[in-house]
Amino acid sequence: MSGGWDPRETAGIPADILPPASIIEEFPVAVERIWPEGKNTGYLPGNIVSQGLPLPEAMFSKQLMACIPAHRFQQGQSRRDFFKFLAVTGAVLTSGRIRATALAPATTPAAVSSRFEYQYRTFSVERLREAKAWFDYLKSEAMLSDNKTFQSYINGFIFDPRAYLIGAKSVILFAVPEQVRSLLVHRQGKAVEILIPCGYTVTGLTGAGIRKQIHADLIRDPAKQVRGRLRLPLKTLAVRSGLAEYGRNNITYVNGYGSFHALYGLITDQELEESWGPLKMLRLCKGCSVCIRECPTRCIRDTDFIIDAGKCISLYNELPDPMPGWITPGVHHALVGCLKCQFNCPGNAEGIRNISRLAELDEQETNFILEQGTDTTIRQRIISKLSLFPPAQDLPWFSRNLRLALANVTPLSAVH
Repeated sequence: MSGGWDPRETAGIPADILPPASIIEEFPVAVERIWPEGKNTGYLPGNIVSQGLPLPEAMFSKQLMACIPAHRFQQGQSRRDFFKFLAVTGAVLTSGRIRATALAPATTPAAVSSRFEYQYRTFSVERLREAKAWFDYLKSEAMLSDNKTFQSYINGFIFDPRAYLIGAKSVILFAVPEQVRSLLVHRQGKAVEILIPCGYTVTGLTGAGIRKQIHADLIRDPAKQVRGRLRLPLKTLAVRSGLAEYGRNNITYVNGYGSFHALYGLITDQELEESWGPLKMLRLCKGCSVCIRECPTRCIRDTDFIIDAGKCISLYNELPDPMPGWITPGVHHALVGCLKCQFNCPGNAEGIRNISRLAELDEQETNFILEQGTDTTIRQRIISKLSLFPPAQDLPWFSRNLRLALANVTPLSAVH
């Protein structure tokens, strides 16, 4: 993809010991969005979560239970399991900007759509073998974090296209723009606005509706099929396809969207145009170290472009488990996930200005959450206000994260 650069230029890694791509770790920073058969949260991954993955029936039942207010996750159970519930039960992650025109690749005329804006790339399913070989290489060289939670995410990738659709020929990757959201809370006579990164809130678009639009825009042959729920490293594939470029922070950036987008994957038995190339980093990253300086836990290194996933806040505040002792309360600045490396990134100069308020909680409601109250009327009122943020139904988790965010004294924790 024009405008990119090979991270080996500054990583100091001998080219002869690496595959043609580069040394980049696939890391779901936020919710890796999952592509469901019904309504959808969008990804899958990432981020996050994350994010087109097929879910076993056992997990489906677990997700379904997660929507019951009284349900509490067990120690060790992934918070991302809860977020993946969004993909199984309902709604594409909010895009913030719903427009009439779908943005096609630069080489293709824009397709008309009445539902949502997106950019896409397509490539042959044969490329999945190359993607698998790349991940096998990273694992064999111990380049990926050994964090158990992180490993549980990447070990579920399924690279065989036949697992999704017999006769599959092409993969469609597309990005939908999203907004950072905020929650205005009142406490001790003051109003504080807590940020919520992309990937954690939902809207009402359905997976079936999205597949229908993509089929109409790109396939057009009624005899051809389009399937979703792809359990694949969508970030890596997005970069290899030219849809996105990696930032130094290991997050994908899409032209016009920055890092504020959802990645989706579909597979079809229609043969589509091939778009494939090496992994690329944003040219803006060359000589820039904003994300390195801003990262509160120093998980972004300056020697190469491999994130230390085990140090990323998102890996922990998405979970109900106790925070590790090495994470100090003051580093938390968002209700969930992390925005530090994206908030001041030059690649997000436009998108970060487009923050949308999700809801407002009065002092009684805020105190109810912090104190984990028992009044069912107040609880239902809060859940109703935060219907686009289903994790709020898990009161102990919500209480902990809100308290941690309020305790942060940095400017990012509160926007007055």
